[in-house]
Amino acid sequence: MKPRLLAVDDEVAVLEMLGTMLRAEGAQVTECRSPQEGLERLKGHCFDGAFVDFNMPSMNGLEFVRRARESDLNRRIPLVLTTALHHSELMREGLRAGANFFLAKPIVEERLQNLVQVIQGTMQREKVRYLRVPFRSIVHGESTDGEKLRLISVNLAETGILVQTIRRLELGQRLHLELNLPGNLEPIHLPAHVVRQQGNDQVALHFDDAREGDIELIRRFMIGSWRV
Repeated sequence: MKPRLLAVDDEVAVLEMLGTMLRAEGAQVTECRSPQEGLERLKGHCFDGAFVDFNMPSMNGLEFVRRARESDLNRRIPLVLTTALHHSELMREGLRAGANFFLAKPIVEERLQNLVQVIQGTMQREKVRYLRVPFRSIVHGESTDGEKLRLISVNLAETGILVQTIRRLELGQRLHLELNLPGNLEPIHLPAHVVRQQGNDQVALHFDDAREGDIELIRRFMIGSWRV
């Protein structure tokens, strides 16, 4: 799927060149000649990233980034500040405002290509983070008092799991889960707690302080399921 990118620059020639280069990388590009127009676009359309000029007369890139981070639809997207200025204080201000990356002017094609690839990776990770995929499997659990539980998973997310249970579990109750993912020889072990009761026999569990390696296995499984 082509990334949907917003490009904002008050210099028409620079904006058109940036748009051409981004399209050559396979992106769908919306070009805006003013920060106000760019912010209006962010209000009504979902994007996967934005390239914003730092030095614009009516509103500089820092203010644009701050307002973009308040957008309901696009507050989490990667934001790139394009600038001919190269000093550390500008970068610190940009990061504090909410920028993720910087692109130096004049724009170098190789650097732009790298940024598009990073944005695509960030976009995928963000989508996977909130994605839930159907997952039907036996999940073994153990409560803090040592009681053994046999649960059936319904769906799986990077941050938790929805399970069916014949035993009532209380909100906040802590469990230790043993989960088998397709393709993995060894089960993964996940501390979790109950965050929501759903109907009479389903509960949502949130993973607590899971090992990064185990979360990475879940992430890979979800990406594979998502692409099928």
